[in-house]
Amino acid sequence: MMKPTFPPNRVVHESGLTPRSALIFGRIAVFAIAIMIGLFLVGLLTIAFPSAQQTVPGPPAARLLPVSCSNGQTATFTSATGLWACTTAAAGTVTSASVVTANGVSASTATSTTTPAHTFTLGVITPTSVTSRFVASGSAPTAASVGANSCGTTAPSVAGNDNTGIVTVGATSGTQCRVTFTAAAATRWQCVVNNETTANLARTTYVDASNVDFLGTFVGLDVLSYICMPR
Repeated sequence: MMKPTFPPNRVVHESGLTPRSALIFGRIAVFAIAIMIGLFLVGLLTIAFPSAQQTVPGPPAARLLPVSCSNGQTATFTSATGLWACTTAAAGTVTSASVVTANGVSASTATSTTTPAHTFTLGVITPTSVTSRFVASGSAPTAASVGANSCGTTAPSVAGNDNTGIVTVGATSGTQCRVTFTAAAATRWQCVVNNETTANLARTTYVDASNVDFLGTFVGLDVLSYICMPR
């Protein structure tokens, strides 16, 4: 086997490179490693010291989201420019304003197409239902004796309504007058009564949802004033 021959004064490395080629290759490798280290350090600095903008998931062309958007604005990505921008939604428009009359409330509107100004008027309100029953006027309840002449020998009379009025005892003395209201209470009627003719005490007692008894020592034609509320 023949051995290879080389020119005089030329040294060949085991890798096949001359010392000069090996030196150049080594410098290129060091330079590449330095660039990689530099990029790594820049990445670390970016994480440790973020700029005035923050990164968020977004289109690949641009992932920087402005943090200076005002309240009510939206960060929008524009593909044509590859940038994020703050946008404000268009405000709604009203062509005319008015008020519908309902439940006894009406209103007039001035400058309805520019700067509406409403003037409200409170009319007659008719409730659809009333929990309690208090009337300023209405039919009067009735009064009668419970036993023999217990509210006078003649029929007693009533002036007023279910809530307030007077009972006039019959012609002679009595001790018990039963008042029957025009409407029944949900549970019972509760009343207070006063004898306006004499100093004799008078009181009331529950009978049922439509009746209350006035009790006391009555003289003929005594006037018994009352105030009653349903419960």
